Amino acid sequence: RPLGKPRYITAHRWGSAYLATPLDKPSVSDPMGRWAACGDYCLGPGVEQAALSGAAAAEAVAAMLSKV
Repeated sequence: RPLGKPRYITAHRWGSAYLATPLDKPSVSDPMGRWAACGDYCLGPGVEQAALSGAAAAEAVAAMLSKV
C-alpha cells in the first residue's frame, strides 16, 4: 500500500560544515586504540567529502578487524 503524503517536512543546513582548513586526510584512526573518526572536516565541506571520509574510516575499521 502506498504511503500517504507527509504531514510535516523541514530541512536544516548544518552550519558547522563551513570549516576554514580541512585536515586533508580521508579519516583519522588508531589501530592500537581500535578507533576511527571521519567527517567533512577531514577532506572539506560537503556531503561527498563526508561520504568519502566515512568510506575511508570504514576501510580502516575493516583492516583492524581483519587483524583480530
